[in-house]
Amino acid sequence: MGRTYLPKRIFCLLIIILLTLPALSTSTAKFSFKSLFGKGNWYYKPKSYSELVRWYKELEERFPNYVEVIKANELYGTGKVKGGYDLYYVRITNESLGLHKPEVLFLGSPHGDETAGTIGLYWFADWLLRKAFTDEKCEYEKDWLKWLIDHREIYIEVSHNPWGFDHCTRYDKNGWDLNREADYDGPGRPTGGIWGSVNGKTLRAFIDSHAIRVGCDFHGGARMLLYPWSSTHDSVSASSPLTGKFYTHVPPDFHYFDAVSLRLGDFMGDFGGDLNYTNIGTIPDTVGYEAPGCIACWAYGANVKENPAEDRYVHDEEFGNYPGCGVLWISPELSRVKNPPEKDFGNDTIDGYGKEVQRFLLHQIDLAQPYIMWVDGTPKNNSHYPVGTVLKFRWKVNGCMVVDHTNIQWGTDPDPIRKPKYFTMDH
Repeated sequence: MGRTYLPKRIFCLLIIILLTLPALSTSTAKFSFKSLFGKGNWYYKPKSYSELVRWYKELEERFPNYVEVIKANELYGTGKVKGGYDLYYVRITNESLGLHKPEVLFLGSPHGDETAGTIGLYWFADWLLRKAFTDEKCEYEKDWLKWLIDHREIYIEVSHNPWGFDHCTRYDKNGWDLNREADYDGPGRPTGGIWGSVNGKTLRAFIDSHAIRVGCDFHGGARMLLYPWSSTHDSVSASSPLTGKFYTHVPPDFHYFDAVSLRLGDFMGDFGGDLNYTNIGTIPDTVGYEAPGCIACWAYGANVKENPAEDRYVHDEEFGNYPGCGVLWISPELSRVKNPPEKDFGNDTIDGYGKEVQRFLLHQIDLAQPYIMWVDGTPKNNSHYPVGTVLKFRWKVNGCMVVDHTNIQWGTDPDPIRKPKYFTMDH
């Protein structure tokens, strides 16, 4: 069976640091802001989808230059979700810097009774904005959090299944599984066919209108990190060079998924249970069954113009190609209990599913694109020194798993990118 070669969205690359760098445009706005419940006193559970949407809208009111709540089904003309629901997507970014940044997308669970990720997404947004723009203490550097807001477009779908969330049930009001209707080896069952739901039509329109690099859909009922494939390429196998574990249904980016997911499992924490090679991997080998028509594999592999080997699994003749696909997508199964109690969500300082979602999202947002950050002691951007001054430069590389090497180039020409005069040795 032929293998695909999906376009990489994250690269191990040579990074050149320039001395003539524009100053980073990071907002210095100050907010007198308390979270909905008083500085993260506890990560409470909303009583309904409408309450959850209201919480996001209150964030938008408090941080109007950084948060926008979008009625996506209205934007794309896909209609109302059965039950009378609108589908809200939330964007977090520094809007004053434009909308041309690396994009990431995180979905509230397609299964309405799997609530930890859906609720954790809100508390991440609340936490991120408080820690970046108030004087609250934070375990991370505030400048880094502001940098992420300045240099990423973070999109959150409040819930992919509002009716299921309100009724604490897996399926939508039609009785459909919203994680089986995507156009990749689908549809599975029970569904209304490929993109049968307004929820699916809206997601498809959103992804094809953006260039999402990293994404996820949250789940519950187990403790796992899952990545493609789910029901195809069962004859393609490989062993992890890190753990030696053998996998089938292996994707072309297996080494990336393997290394990133193992590191991510360590970083997230063990509140819900250890995440390691025994519960991280391709979907069938880890969860124990195939999932045709799932969102993860569609988002990853359904751009058949770029990946013609996947054409046999995609109904592009009927639905068209999906130029927005090619997303590095991981599906976390957060909690063994599908709808965990409020006491298990924690707060800013007490471990719980809230902090695990927070760490998951920080890790994935960071990975959307490699970048350089100067370390303390380095001359500031746009600073001036007399000729002959000895300067020390210290930096770190974020946003990637591996760095081949870095160096500095400079010169007297205003364009040191194309016309450098000097180079340092590689580091």
